[in-house]
Amino acid sequence: MDNRLKIIRKFKGLTQNEVAKILNTTQSQYGKYENGKTSISMENAKRLAEYYGVSVPYLLGLDDDSTNTIEKIPRKNIFSELAKNKGKSLKEISEETGIGYSTIGNYNQGSRIPKTENAFILADYFGVSVAYLLGLESTDSKIDNQIPRPIPFYNDLNLMLSEFKDSQVIESYIDFISKDKKYNPILLKAFKQFIVDEEGYFLTLISESSEKNSPYHYIWEEWNKEKNKKS
Repeated sequence: MDNRLKIIRKFKGLTQNEVAKILNTTQSQYGKYENGKTSISMENAKRLAEYYGVSVPYLLGLDDDSTNTIEKIPRKNIFSELAKNKGKSLKEISEETGIGYSTIGNYNQGSRIPKTENAFILADYFGVSVAYLLGLESTDSKIDNQIPRPIPFYNDLNLMLSEFKDSQVIESYIDFISKDKKYNPILLKAFKQFIVDEEGYFLTLISESSEKNSPYHYIWEEWNKEKNKKS
């Protein structure tokens, strides 16, 4: 059985680099723990299990004790932090954004994630990027200038990635189309890992679509057409 290092980390909204710092190691070394290339030491396993609030056997995939399941691990709640920093009550946020009070309450509790229209409204309300609001960026690119060039359809792209980020749909589809094939199982596992891990690289590819020799240049052209229509 595979360990649950990656599943729990993503559920918590943490990057590999952030978890590596908890263990006083490098992102590269921690990545090897997640993909099974290197076994995590018992000392580090205990440290992470305590941090996540689960048992060591559950963290390492050795048991499925329901008292230590991932559903009990608190997900990093960006909305709650933004609401607190703004100094507004949930009722005030609801009235000023036009989003239902119960919905705002769910966002604040972390039981729901803002989708499409509400994500745009709240990102504008809090003055942050949609990516930061949805937990796709550890720092707000609007403030820290993390994005060196315009990314076409940036908010739409981040909304899409947020949908796919924790979804099992793509992975299940890969399993479905390969079930009667004799593909190397290690390569299949690596390919699914690549799809999940390289979402940041996909953003980079789209940001470079302004270059005429980019295979994604058509995205840049379509984005400019839409901008011109609106101007």
